[in-house]
Amino acid sequence: MIILKTTKLNPNQKIINTILNWVIPYVWGFIIRKMIKEPVLKVYTKQNRKRNSNSNTDNWKTLTGFGDGV
Repeated sequence: MIILKTTKLNPNQKIINTILNWVIPYVWGFIIRKMIKEPVLKVYTKQNRKRNSNSNTDNWKTLTGFGDGV
C-alpha cells in the first residue's frame, strides 16, 4: 500500500515494485527449498552390487575355480 500511495514513483514503477514485492519471496523460497532438501538415499540391493562379467576387476571365485578345489 505504501508503494501505491507514494508520489515519488511513476505508475509503471509502482506496478513493477508491487509485483516484485510479491514474487521475490516465493522465488527465494523455491531456491532455498532446493538447497536445504534432504538427499534421497538409495537402497543398495544385490542387483546393484552385481559386477559386469567383462570388467577387469579381480573376482576370487573365477581365480579359485569357484571353490571346486581345482
